[in-house]
Amino acid sequence: MQRKNNAKHDLDEETGLHQASDSTTETRAGGTAQQTDNNDVLKAISSLHAELAHLKSDICNKIEAAISEVKYTLRGEIATLRTESDTALLALKSRMSAQNQSLKELTDVANDTSDTIQVLEDKVKGLSWQVEALSEKCLNLEGCSKRQNLRVAGIKGGEGRWPKAKRVYCPVVKRSVKSRRCTRYRLSSNAYEVIMQKMLSIRDLMYGGQQIWIFRDLPPEVARCQAAFTPARKILCDKTGVKFGLLYP
Repeated sequence: MQRKNNAKHDLDEETGLHQASDSTTETRAGGTAQQTDNNDVLKAISSLHAELAHLKSDICNKIEAAISEVKYTLRGEIATLRTESDTALLALKSRMSAQNQSLKELTDVANDTSDTIQVLEDKVKGLSWQVEALSEKCLNLEGCSKRQNLRVAGIKGGEGRWPKAKRVYCPVVKRSVKSRRCTRYRLSSNAYEVIMQKMLSIRDLMYGGQQIWIFRDLPPEVARCQAAFTPARKILCDKTGVKFGLLYP
């Protein structure tokens, strides 16, 4: 019995040794396979890393080349723009200088013209005053020279002989009335006063069946001034007992 037990024990030990050997062999095989997989992964990672590094380098090179090209292009464009700007600025400065010169010349001419105009205005004012004074003197002289003159309107031409007479035609008063022949007479002072006093008392003076008018021979300017009072004189003519008249000179 003891031998059987020993034999069985030996058999179990041998079997255990075989199993242990098989287990070790399997473990070794599994470890080798795992190590192989790890090596493949590492190789793949290393290869990917190399590809990424190469791609990165390629991208950086392309970016640098593009940046260099852009810089070169921008430098050329900036240089061209700077040249064009300088040319335009020079032309603008030249034009502004010419305009400033023209403006200065125009300003000088305007100042000279203004001074000349001021001098002329002063002269015109002085001459206007002199002309006005001379006109008043001439009008006064003309009026004084005609103080003894009378104008007779309504007499036909060739009526009698009058000494020192000058005959002229009066302007048309109305379109429906024909031009009346007016005659100017220079009288003595006494005769003039007598005729004027008679005319104040006689309103309707008839001669040869026609009405005539006798009035003072006044300068045209004075006559126009007196004509402005015609409406007032017409009103006063209708007033009984009212005496009126215009004194000149």
